[in-house]
Amino acid sequence: LAVPTLQQRAGDFSNTRNANGSLITIYDQQTNTCTSSSNCGTGIIRSPFPGNVIPGNRLDPAAKILATYWGQPNSPGLPFTNLNNYSNNASVGGNNDEFNTRIDHSVSDKQRIFGRYTYWTNLSLPVEPYNNAVCQDRCAETWTTKSLVLGDTYSLSPTTILDLRISWLRFFYDRTPVTLGTDLTKFGLPANLNNQVSFQVIPTPVVQGFSDVWTTQGPGSAIHQRNDSYAIYPSVTKIAGTHTLKFGGELRRQITNYIQSNVGSGIYNFNNLFTSQNPYISGGGGSGFGFASFMLGLGSDGNVVTPSPYSYRNYYAGIYASDTWQATKKLTVNYGLRW
Repeated sequence: LAVPTLQQRAGDFSNTRNANGSLITIYDQQTNTCTSSSNCGTGIIRSPFPGNVIPGNRLDPAAKILATYWGQPNSPGLPFTNLNNYSNNASVGGNNDEFNTRIDHSVSDKQRIFGRYTYWTNLSLPVEPYNNAVCQDRCAETWTTKSLVLGDTYSLSPTTILDLRISWLRFFYDRTPVTLGTDLTKFGLPANLNNQVSFQVIPTPVVQGFSDVWTTQGPGSAIHQRNDSYAIYPSVTKIAGTHTLKFGGELRRQITNYIQSNVGSGIYNFNNLFTSQNPYISGGGGSGFGFASFMLGLGSDGNVVTPSPYSYRNYYAGIYASDTWQATKKLTVNYGLRW
């Protein structure tokens, strides 16, 4: 992974170089004399920071805090650029448990009932390559399935059997950011934003040229899902000679409630243009540095999306008729219809 050096986190870009070893000059956006694309074709539009160092009083307070969420470099990285300067084996794993209980009871020679309950739960631990609250790909996930089935089989006669089953299934799933509940004023953001964002987590900066630690499935990714399914399955089996006829149906009610936010407190992008010599030249003309723009708090764009929860209710109904015909001792024919 590529993480910023300690010098860069302090605003010092005096040793920030490209792959050829040439110094990447950082320009001061406040010295901009460019007012439109018509007068920015040539010449020096901005002045560089003296010594390629951003003064401490110019560093953005939020950027100084967020910069600490990257891991500390633990290898020299590539020559000149120092990229790929961090490696670690992040812990992964979780826990999975399943419990099943079934009770059968013979009420009489003609009637048997049963009940079955299943509880299945899973926990997936967050993947944290920097050993902090910043998750890679996903944070902690839990899901639980609960199901209950009740059945009653009754022999109306030696050749006619009535069977009735009812079931309930509940599935719930949560992806919970480790930083949920973060006070956004900690990053210099307005206090009223705490009540406006969908999930109160750390902001999501994406800095050009560096590993996207705050991925769109990272610290701000949150999901809440609840599914319920209720069903009833009646059927009648009739034995007539070599035919076993079965008639039945199914009625099911399905309920789903869902909300997801990948960047609960907003996503903010930073590239090199705000610290380049001329922002109207493609790519800044090789000058400027995305992390320098970040440390100045000069984002290229961003957004805060408030997702809307959605839910649906669905009915499913079906009826069927089938026959198992023992045509000969060696031939059995199965056929039927379902709607």
